[in-house]
Amino acid sequence: MYEYADLSLREIDDLLATATEAAFAALQQTWECDTGLFWKTIDADDLFIWLCEDHPKLAASIWRWGLQEEFGKRIAAAGELMRDAERIVREMDDALITSVACASPDAQKHSLYACIEERGGYSDDHCVYFEPEPADYYAPEAPGLDGSWRGGGPGYGARATATVAREALRIILGRYERVIAAGQRNGKPLSQSWATNESCPVIDEIRCGLTPATTFYVLAECSLPSSLRGRTSERRCLAARVSDQWLDHPELLAKPGCLTYHAVKQSRSPIPLDVWGLSNNALWLDASAALEPIRRCRTTLPVLYVGSTTCRLVNHNFAHWAELSRVTGGQTNTMSSPHSAEVIDENARRTVLPDGTVLLPSLKRNLADLSSS
Repeated sequence: MYEYADLSLREIDDLLATATEAAFAALQQTWECDTGLFWKTIDADDLFIWLCEDHPKLAASIWRWGLQEEFGKRIAAAGELMRDAERIVREMDDALITSVACASPDAQKHSLYACIEERGGYSDDHCVYFEPEPADYYAPEAPGLDGSWRGGGPGYGARATATVAREALRIILGRYERVIAAGQRNGKPLSQSWATNESCPVIDEIRCGLTPATTFYVLAECSLPSSLRGRTSERRCLAARVSDQWLDHPELLAKPGCLTYHAVKQSRSPIPLDVWGLSNNALWLDASAALEPIRRCRTTLPVLYVGSTTCRLVNHNFAHWAELSRVTGGQTNTMSSPHSAEVIDENARRTVLPDGTVLLPSLKRNLADLSSS
């Protein structure tokens, strides 16, 4: 059991405040408004993993003094008002969202404050939240936040109302801009991707290894061929050997979409395998093996598709919090109610090319982490 009697209460609070602020800085880089589940699905465990990557000394101090539970409490409390903002937007119909998005700043504020009041509003003694954001995070007129526990006392209700209204407006404007952009594009754009014939040691290992047909890999971004470095903001990427026919059709590999969950029937086992699939149906990954490396991805899911002579790096769109919550939730529901799950054959999701060629998903059951090689 950890003891932190050697730290004063002020030192503990400062340490937790610094860690929470750092975690929220990383969290804001993943912010998205499309799913409406961003704040509802944030996970303190994932944020602590990111803290270990971004600020290892700070994370080590939290670990050393046994403050992870308190860190999690502060993350949950900091997101509670934001979840209220998401709930308010979910309850709005499309006409009201459009009206707010197109209104003047004063009219926007009036509409959102009215929505908050309809839900009961916030009083000065309403609740206790932790607010680690700097004063200028949302807008220049944001009230000063000193990184301490709040709730109760003069002015809390007004601060809570202003915070929820600002976040609700940010969600509304973000969605409205995306609707306009989608209409101009006439559909979702392909994911970014780049091809190369250049090789490197880790690619040679994938091509010549003993189990490329059943194994997917985790690679460090810095270990990729020089022509692919700097193409993703993630520290690591997944990699897998695929048929050259997939690489002949980059529009298929870069197909937009999101992670999907499947219970897959295997020819060699009566027990279905929990699988996460990519939108292009090129890869199916054993869910238990894929969870940890995918948890480390933040804003994109980079995958290196390796053929006999060519590789293609695809930055798949990835809403970290909502997608992991959805696919792990589907897996959990299947485990608790196996008879209600739809079990599909491992060759069910086939892709048929115009010339009649059939491409099947490549099912990878094993993980090899080469990111430290």
